[in-house]
Amino acid sequence: MALINRIAVFSAAWLWLLASPFPLRAQDAEQTEQSGCEIGVNCAANSVAAEEEEPPVDPKLSKDFVLVALADSLGEDRAAVKAIVRATPNIRIADSLAQSEYMIARYPDFPDNLILVPYAFYQWKVAGAQSPTEEVPDISESLANLFARFDGDGGVYQLPPVVGRLDDSSIASGLSAEIQKTLWSRRILGGPIPRLRDDVTTEIFGPRRSICKTVDNVKQCKRPYWTVVRNEGPDPAHIAILRLDQAFAGTDNLVRLKDSTPLQLNPGDARSVTDDEFETSPDVYKRYIVTIASDQPIDLSLFNPRNSPLPRIPENWTVTATAVPQEKKAYRVGGGFTVANLATPWQVQLYSTDSSAASLLAAGKINWQLHEKTHRCGGSLIELNVVLTAAHCIANAPFATPDKRQTVFKFRRVKLGTKDLTRGGTTFAIDAVIVKKGYVPGGNHHDIALLRIKPDASTIARAAAIRQPVSIASRPPAPTTIVSAFGWGVMQEAFGRNTRISSTGAPQRNPAELQTGDLQILDQTLCKARAGYGHVTKLMLCAVTPRNSQAAREGRHVFTCLGDSGGPIMGSEGGRRVQVGVVSWAVGCGVNDNPSVSANVAAYSAWINENKTKFETGKSIER
Repeated sequence: MALINRIAVFSAAWLWLLASPFPLRAQDAEQTEQSGCEIGVNCAANSVAAEEEEPPVDPKLSKDFVLVALADSLGEDRAAVKAIVRATPNIRIADSLAQSEYMIARYPDFPDNLILVPYAFYQWKVAGAQSPTEEVPDISESLANLFARFDGDGGVYQLPPVVGRLDDSSIASGLSAEIQKTLWSRRILGGPIPRLRDDVTTEIFGPRRSICKTVDNVKQCKRPYWTVVRNEGPDPAHIAILRLDQAFAGTDNLVRLKDSTPLQLNPGDARSVTDDEFETSPDVYKRYIVTIASDQPIDLSLFNPRNSPLPRIPENWTVTATAVPQEKKAYRVGGGFTVANLATPWQVQLYSTDSSAASLLAAGKINWQLHEKTHRCGGSLIELNVVLTAAHCIANAPFATPDKRQTVFKFRRVKLGTKDLTRGGTTFAIDAVIVKKGYVPGGNHHDIALLRIKPDASTIARAAAIRQPVSIASRPPAPTTIVSAFGWGVMQEAFGRNTRISSTGAPQRNPAELQTGDLQILDQTLCKARAGYGHVTKLMLCAVTPRNSQAAREGRHVFTCLGDSGGPIMGSEGGRRVQVGVVSWAVGCGVNDNPSVSANVAAYSAWINENKTKFETGKSIER
């Protein structure tokens, strides 16, 4: 929000081992059919049974195949996954977890998706091994725990990659693509590769100084590096320049230049490349500039994913990998919002269980992070097992018809106990839904709903400790009252319905960290007089940037936007914090300080108190 809601490189050690728019109505992409994690089923168990029928395999690291183990969490799908693995080139099944290089398991938050977890990561982060060569027992620690501790020692760790879904044919190709990244990394970094063109040299300079620019009134700075490739020999050389990004979670990637056509360098010529000339890639632990030199033209299609054994590096190639100096992360200065550092144990996230698809409207190619693809709405815990949210979050498209509304239990889950969507938190299944009678999909009236949640077997032990409900207001806040909004919504002002694009034409991003901002309640009459707000009723609250706030003095607006929907507007009552609103809709996002509208919780307090005990398990009903 501005207020905006912020809605895996190997490490050196792993290398050692390897050698809606506002109104917020159309924010959900149409989902494909999938099954969610059933209530009471342990979807995160990760113990691995030995494949006793498999002959022993030499555990020595190979440049032709990798060894994988299958997690017990695959359950009844284990045999099917095993058959896929056996038919996939470059992969062999290990005869034990300790021998494996990777483990195939379910993604805890998205149980129909399979992930590829490096055994080294499993050793250190779950089993607590003291070195990368220490074997660990086949334990049954939860992957959910592993993910919660993802940033335990402060390093840059990205989530293990999703390689496919159990209900489609994507697993084989996904596995092949990820495994081939590892094998190409071993071949490029592990050598030896004949050096036929020692006269082609690579130098990397920087980072030396920060380069800053202002985008959407936000100052963005980074410290870039640049690479110079020279032909110091007497003969022409064909060259290609790539970047090898390595993630601890095994997501190596050869990143090409935006204009990746190999070129010819004549004697004495040089080619200079800056970081910005490479295709977009996420933050990683370590990077290498890979230079390919040859006397013959270079065909980079060699590195394309394939459903066959990897080819050898051509004998007429000289491949050099040069480590890039540690980069400084880009940082942002400005904005009318702050990170919510105070305790928010009642804050809830509603997310999509489909981690592979999101119809994100953006100008250009944007590297959307997983939390941005899956985040849908906010919410608040008002009882130990009851969540208050907006009706449009679970009763609008793709749940807009009575039959589709029942699929919300497959396509939506709840996360509680985190302020950073990239780590931590405990996930819950949705057990039952009650939508306020009179809500019309796509409309703004009666935009309020209740969810009953239930922990899975893997999270039930932690669930009781983190659930701390908030009270709901008994009376609405008076005009001019200062209230606070919380969420992971986008943070730049936007016109109309396409709030994924800011008012300056830039693509909007959802922050990972929970944001908060102060708003001031606007008198109903004044709100109704605003263009587009004539249908505001007493069942709604309007709020704008506080008149005497620093944001107002600096000409900045505070507002709720795409991703904040369903989240809480908090006020006070009798000296205690209470929830006064549920983020619902607006005209655009903050342009001209257009009001942010929420459902008036006090006006619905009788309905909430009456219906919070009338759920029907497995059903989405209207009351």
